[in-house]
Amino acid sequence: MRHRLRTPLLILAAAIAIGMVEAAGFLGRSALAGYRVSPWLALRTGLGLWLTMAAVTPIPVWMARRFPLVRGAIARRLGLHALAACAFVTLHLALDIAVQTLQRNMRPEPFGRHLGALLGQYLATETLIYVAVAGVFMFVTARREAESRERQAETLRAQLGEARLAALRSQLAPHFLFNTLNAVSTLALKGDNAAVTRALAIVGDLLRMVLDERRGAEVTLAQELAFIDRYLELQALRFHDRLTVRRTIDAGAIGARMPWLLLQPLVENAVRHSLEGAGGGTVTLAARRAGECLVLEVGDRARENGAGTPAGETAPGGPGLGLANASDRLATLYGAAQSLELLREDGGTLVRITLPWREAGAGHAP
Repeated sequence: MRHRLRTPLLILAAAIAIGMVEAAGFLGRSALAGYRVSPWLALRTGLGLWLTMAAVTPIPVWMARRFPLVRGAIARRLGLHALAACAFVTLHLALDIAVQTLQRNMRPEPFGRHLGALLGQYLATETLIYVAVAGVFMFVTARREAESRERQAETLRAQLGEARLAALRSQLAPHFLFNTLNAVSTLALKGDNAAVTRALAIVGDLLRMVLDERRGAEVTLAQELAFIDRYLELQALRFHDRLTVRRTIDAGAIGARMPWLLLQPLVENAVRHSLEGAGGGTVTLAARRAGECLVLEVGDRARENGAGTPAGETAPGGPGLGLANASDRLATLYGAAQSLELLREDGGTLVRITLPWREAGAGHAP
């Protein structure tokens, strides 16, 4: 209701303001011409002229909204607006004659002759007023429609992005479940009942974290590392001293935001590749702030005879689910503001991810 009244109230306010300016101009012109006019007469005349103009302004407003000038229909709609402009001017002058006569601001004259004289005098001027009013409302309407389309497009892009992220995350869940259960079955085959019991408890914790729908697309680095710690605890039960984990986590980076479940598949790949050597291997985890970026690194190094991730495996096109999934998720979330590099090192491989720096706070779900 308030939105519907906004336009009429604006038109009324503008008419009153212009009418008062017209009255002041009438007083000034009268004084210069050498005859006195009462302020009340000047005010009645000015307000009468512009309030009757406000009364017929719905004509160009409605025409602007109903018949905007669009490609393919300009000529026909210009003709309609020309007819509407003639109606606008004629109706306004007729109303003004009636109001001014009733207020005794002018002497009664034959209506037809009076209207014809005023049309000859003011047709061009008031047609320009029609064009100005219609033009303003066409511009405002076009801008609102453009903004509405942009909002709809932005909403659609966000929905598509969320759907894509959900699909990418759903790829990880069965893969993760299979690998964790495989680790438990390996322990069971060894007959280590205590380790199996402990492993099942860890798997339960990990699955609760994975299936927690309250988590959004991003979590803090601390939350991601808590998940990684539980996962590596499971791997330690399986591989014992064959697997070494080294962390270099800057305290100032703990509160940074990052994609949920980004590191786990990379750590899983690193564990697998680091254990290709007969003597086991080392997995490295590092996180630091570099200016306005968060840098994350996951590395693997075999103790002997290990080659790490194959040298030809690149991030976007490599065969591993972890790298391909991480690359797609990063591109969806951050576009060109992120990077994922696969670096070959002596005896192993390092995956380096660079993200825009975002701290946990307002506007982000915990």
